[in-house]
Amino acid sequence: MPNNLPIVIIARLKAEAGLERELLTELRSLVEASQKEEGCIQYTLHRLEDVPTDFLIYEIWKSPKSLDEHTLQPHYLNFSLKAASMLAEQPTIDKFEKVM
Repeated sequence: MPNNLPIVIIARLKAEAGLERELLTELRSLVEASQKEEGCIQYTLHRLEDVPTDFLIYEIWKSPKSLDEHTLQPHYLNFSLKAASMLAEQPTIDKFEKVM
């Protein structure tokens, strides 16, 4: 994958039942901080309609390097530590590269 092309991430997270609000609070903080990163083009949070435990983050980064830098930021590392005890299962993270 060329290092100068944008990369899209779709992250799916499922909260433990009863911890939806706590996870949402942490996710909002993560989104707010991530949107301020230089390499961030888009970083939006969604919740599955009628399923309050299921969240999706849609991210677009300027390059794979920008994404790598994101995963080293204090707000990302802090979220990862806090969220681990709030998740019902491991997050699913899909990476997409631009092909056209």
